Amino acid sequence: MADSNTANRKSAPNTSLLLTTTVTGHGIKHFYAAAFPVLFPSIKADLNLTNAQLGNMTTLRLLVGGLFNLPAGFLADKFGGGRRHILAFSIALTALSCMLLGIAQSYPLIVVFASLMSAAITFWHPSAIAWLSEGFSNRKGMAIGIHGTGGSAGEALGPLVTGLLLKSFSWRPLLSLSVIPGIIVAIMIWICLGKVGQFTATTITLGTYIKGTGNLLKNRRLLIVLAVAACYGGAQATVMTFLPIYIEEDLGLSSTSVGVYISAMQISGIISQPILGYLSDLWGRRSILPPSLAILSLSLIVMGWTTSGVPFTFFLILGGAFLFPLMAIILAAAVDVVSQEVQATTVSLVFGSAVIVSSFIPAVAGIVADNLDVRFTFLLAGGIVLFACVISIVTRWNLEVNPAKENH
Repeated sequence: MADSNTANRKSAPNTSLLLTTTVTGHGIKHFYAAAFPVLFPSIKADLNLTNAQLGNMTTLRLLVGGLFNLPAGFLADKFGGGRRHILAFSIALTALSCMLLGIAQSYPLIVVFASLMSAAITFWHPSAIAWLSEGFSNRKGMAIGIHGTGGSAGEALGPLVTGLLLKSFSWRPLLSLSVIPGIIVAIMIWICLGKVGQFTATTITLGTYIKGTGNLLKNRRLLIVLAVAACYGGAQATVMTFLPIYIEEDLGLSSTSVGVYISAMQISGIISQPILGYLSDLWGRRSILPPSLAILSLSLIVMGWTTSGVPFTFFLILGGAFLFPLMAIILAAAVDVVSQEVQATTVSLVFGSAVIVSSFIPAVAGIVADNLDVRFTFLLAGGIVLFACVISIVTRWNLEVNPAKENH
């Protein structure tokens, strides 16, 4: 990949349109992704599932998504000029997967179509973030942070809208009908990104890609980032799988309340994400990650051992300020330590490692929930985040104070 031939820029790209469109698309993608867990209690009750089965479903979803990350990165690097097709395809296939979930009649089919949705979602990040990294080479943390804010907005609205709609509709029609707005948005994204203009074009081959991926895995600084990403990914997946179950079954609240609580969790992320991105550009990624991971760990551990009310809401919102936004900082840290030609591949490696290495954690959490209590899943997630915090503190990243000024 490092030997790829990179063409000169053909025209001045429209970075404002690029940022606006990718932020909007990211929000829609996460709207679908965040709405799905709100349906878990209904799906669990309708199909008479156990917590272990829910955990296994999340594990399989993570594995499929992780495995698709590498080809997604290759396609984003190989066909830089076709990234708008990839991004539109990602949204369209996500919506189609939701429709198939709505008509699935058995647990195995639910797992298959949920995994298909995970694969579809995977194709978004490598193309979008690599494109933003090229367009905002000196402000990557800010651009990726704003891009993440769109995701946080979708994460906030998805659960809220879904929780409200569950008062009038069952989970099946909600999923089935969601294909319509998804296809419409996919077409709009395809049209808008066609007006952005190209940044770079590469002639990367599959052999070069595989060799370059191996070289990336020799990058010590990148391996540290991948380890942190894996811990973070496992904790996030565990929380988003069992938080709806905890709210509805253990706290005895309604599906609408599930949506409201998860939305509140994400709204704090909308506010914090661009701030964390800006501060990481100013002070360096290593100055932001350890304290953020420590606060997230504390919030998750305490949240699982409080009842509904002010304490639960406080720690839920505090955890939400870091649970989703931290991935943007991790991604920025990853692309800081590699060359521009392999940024899409690096993004895919970050997500792939986070998903594959940590995919077993939700399955373990499901067993813990069935044999002990759902609250112990928060203790598990918080402990994993604390381990990531320790890694980020004791290792030497050798990054400059201001990574935005580095010339990789």
